[in-house]
Amino acid sequence: MGLFDQVLSAINDPSRQASQDQVGQLLTTVNQLSRQSNTPPSTMNQAVSILGSFVRSSLQDTRQRQGNEAALDLVREGSRPNSNILPRLFDNGQQQQLVSALTQRTGLNSGQIMTLLPVLLPVVMRLLQSGDTTQTGPSNHNSILSAFLDTNSDGEVDMGDMLSQASRFFTR
Repeated sequence: MGLFDQVLSAINDPSRQASQDQVGQLLTTVNQLSRQSNTPPSTMNQAVSILGSFVRSSLQDTRQRQGNEAALDLVREGSRPNSNILPRLFDNGQQQQLVSALTQRTGLNSGQIMTLLPVLLPVVMRLLQSGDTTQTGPSNHNSILSAFLDTNSDGEVDMGDMLSQASRFFTR
């Protein structure tokens, strides 16, 4: 099952945090950011895809080294407004690689990217958190995060594609 299917499944599961309103707010945030930065939506989706692949790699590494709960904690922390999760996810070298990849593949300059990252990163993290349970207390199963970190590399974990599919689905 692809990432978009996992999001739809979580929306339909009352034990998960996902809701149509939540996904709609994330799409609105990305669209507003696109307009405010005078960046085409396709470029913004590409930036989300690139960022998503870096987040995926970091969370996979965290899960492998520290366990699933540590990866979940990073997602929960990063989904909060004004979270300073960037240095917890990426060391300086990885941050430079991220900015370089975004610059090369989107055509945005590093200044634009550094302005976009504090907004785009929480969007990615909130989307991942939406698969978490609504129950209080510790939980180490998040269906969307599990699909996102799927290690079989089946190509169905692209964040930008997921946002495009969600946008088409929710604007029908």
